[in-house]
Amino acid sequence: MSFSTARTTPANRIGCLMAAVVLSAVSATAADDPETLALLPHLADEVMVRWGVPGMSVAVVRADRVVFAGGFGVTRADGDERVTANTVFGVGSVTKPITALSVAMLVDDGRLSWDEPVRTWLPDFRVQNEYTSLHATPRDLLAHRTGLPRHDLVWYGSGDSRAELLGRLPYLASLHELRADFEYTNLMYAVAGLLVGRAANSTYEEFVRHRIFEPLDMTASGFSPPTADGTARPHAVDANGSLVEVPMFVGGSVAPAAGLYSSANDLARFLQLVLSRGVHDGDRLVSEAGVVETLTPQVAVRKLGPREIPITNYGLGWYISVYRGHLYAWHTGATDGYNAYVGLLPYDDLAVVVLSNRLDHQAPEVISRWIFDRFLDLPGIDWQAALEDQDDLVREVQHDVEVRLEALADPAEPTSRPLADYAGVYRNPAYGDLEITLQGDGLVGSFHGLTGPLRHWRGDLFVFELPRSVFAPSFVIGFAVDAEQGVVAASSPLQRDLEPIVFQRTPPDATIEAPSPHQAQPSGGDNTE
Repeated sequence: MSFSTARTTPANRIGCLMAAVVLSAVSATAADDPETLALLPHLADEVMVRWGVPGMSVAVVRADRVVFAGGFGVTRADGDERVTANTVFGVGSVTKPITALSVAMLVDDGRLSWDEPVRTWLPDFRVQNEYTSLHATPRDLLAHRTGLPRHDLVWYGSGDSRAELLGRLPYLASLHELRADFEYTNLMYAVAGLLVGRAANSTYEEFVRHRIFEPLDMTASGFSPPTADGTARPHAVDANGSLVEVPMFVGGSVAPAAGLYSSANDLARFLQLVLSRGVHDGDRLVSEAGVVETLTPQVAVRKLGPREIPITNYGLGWYISVYRGHLYAWHTGATDGYNAYVGLLPYDDLAVVVLSNRLDHQAPEVISRWIFDRFLDLPGIDWQAALEDQDDLVREVQHDVEVRLEALADPAEPTSRPLADYAGVYRNPAYGDLEITLQGDGLVGSFHGLTGPLRHWRGDLFVFELPRSVFAPSFVIGFAVDAEQGVVAASSPLQRDLEPIVFQRTPPDATIEAPSPHQAQPSGGDNTE
């Protein structure tokens, strides 16, 4: 039975309130709309069942009060430990608003500037586009407007430090000139984290702990996967359609982009700080101007949304939209096995946190929009149905792409060389090493600690089948064969809208060296080679 957004009768309202009280994992205080808070656990349960989510935590902030904080389901699919508002989840890119606010604090301190070149503090900052290297600012890093696309497989599982990632940037092609367009990238938030540490004479992690976590009493928050009880385990759907537990994501060098682990209660405190324009318990932690700057649109996201959210921009660490006539700042976060969301309506003093321990679902959007609609007394929308339709459309498109690709496959078309000839180490100065070995009668690939079989697709093309990951999906690898030298390179379309990334085969005795930013040959203009 679908969840109704209609108001209840007084008799039913009493029943709902009593039901909410007996839920031991849920705590709620008096609020502007007690009926909504009483109905919320019922909606959460229904949404979790629909999307197959093992556990979820929700918090609602109204002005300076947390009016609802509760947990639903279990921390792992095969366990019985209940989720609470203090359960810790990986929150992925929900980290970005915290990184942006850290920069705002350093701007307040006079140790950073929004609009001075990054090279003022990081002289080694360099990308392929020389103009961008010279003129990119902290504002550009945080607003995703450097022109550099995601290139997520440069860092995912690599173990590189932030300084080492900085050295890989000159080898990465951009899609746009500086400030020409919105191009989302986690790499530039890693640079922002390096910038925060440099300006603070510390590290990014230590600065955030000292200036944000400790003053806000965010005791459950940190940048390493927690090992204690009270941690939600990550889950994803495998190739057979089964829900399985997956390894916990380690942000490492890109922690400023996606490495935070936190709870609904902790993030509610952070949202209180944002809604209060920088004040916590009477103490100003960051200037009002700094908070407002993060919520101010910096670049348009050139995609038309649904009627209720037609236009979206990006601020500094936040997507900035208009939700049914109300200013709306939000961010989602997806890492291996987790799906998180924070959203706030700044002019309405309303904010929502939704954390979950399963990848790929729309539960946070269903719950947050339902809460916004009811608190704002807007006409009800069946968000469950609307987002199911949207999700079905996305999956249909994905399925069509997979069908078309498989139609091109022809395993009967033989390789040009014996399989043993493809074994070796292939290297790209930005992406690192791809190792191919012959095991039994097939090839196995290893990349950044990820190992999987290479399924023959056709000719010298193979599909590298990796464990389920939001950052490292399976991908096609093609081998270049020279008549005299044999197999000389491997390539793969690892970044959309760019030419395939080429890995040159290395001699068996080649020395592995970390790339230096001074080894690259930066070019002017928008080099997409």
